Amino acid sequence: MKMIKKATAYTGDDWLLFSIPTWATQSYSDDGGEYYELRFFNAETKEDFISYIDPANKNFDAYWNEIIENKSYGVFIFKNFRLKKAGLINADSKPMMVDQCSKTEAEDIRDELL
Repeated sequence: MKMIKKATAYTGDDWLLFSIPTWATQSYSDDGGEYYELRFFNAETKEDFISYIDPANKNFDAYWNEIIENKSYGVFIFKNFRLKKAGLINADSKPMMVDQCSKTEAEDIRDELL
């Protein structure tokens, strides 16, 4: 499958993550602030990752807004990839879409990779 080949084609300092179907859930913090919870899946290591994106932060418009607005599923690489702690992607990591797919395709590909 073309998407799986792309999902395992990147190496080096750029991290490649495959978005999974529960990728963007809008939530509210205890103080009433809005944030998005995005979930990603690393196609090579089979690890799950999460990132919390706050629309009030400057990285929202610069990196995340288009992905959230378009409800994008697909293969992403991250420039300047950093973890805040195990499994938690720093929201200042810049996502770049390499290939897009539907939600159903994303579910099928993740299941196949697992």
